[in-house]
Amino acid sequence: FKGQLVTNLPSSKIRQLKYGYIPNDRQTAGLILNFTIAENLILNIHRLNGYRKGIRLDRKRIAADADDLISRYDVRTTGRQALAKSLSGGNQQKVVLARELSQEPELLLAVNPTRGLDIGATDYVHQRLLEQQQNHRAVLLITTELDEVLALSDRIFVMYNGKLTEATAFRDELSKIGLLMTGSESISRE
Repeated sequence: FKGQLVTNLPSSKIRQLKYGYIPNDRQTAGLILNFTIAENLILNIHRLNGYRKGIRLDRKRIAADADDLISRYDVRTTGRQALAKSLSGGNQQKVVLARELSQEPELLLAVNPTRGLDIGATDYVHQRLLEQQQNHRAVLLITTELDEVLALSDRIFVMYNGKLTEATAFRDELSKIGLLMTGSESISRE
């Protein structure tokens, strides 16, 4: 990333690269469901460091920032003290987006970011990912939804059996993308 090999970097060094991550499963990897929204918004250590006052947490700042993010990301909730498990799937995903995107990552890894969401929440996530692109930030979208790939991606790759093949040239030829998804290597790039 930006000319640096990041494959074997420790997570602390990767976070210094301004990297954000939207995990495949918001409920098991993105949130701690029994934590409040405010607590979930400061989960990452790089965020937590900004909320320390000596050895204590700056609760006023955490509350103010949580209220701001809840408003900016349109999280439908009774307030920052609501538990994450009380939110709908779409609002849970908005909390994950708020936490990750508010750090203005230069690279965002999004894995199946709309899995299990309704149409409105899916559209909201798509708009936020497109905003990243408009702000000249990289988004690596890994998804099983072909429509999502076609709607959001500048470049398209297919992964099959550990092999990565560029498929951007076939954006308008879904049958060829489908063949690549089955491992076919005999596709001409005319």
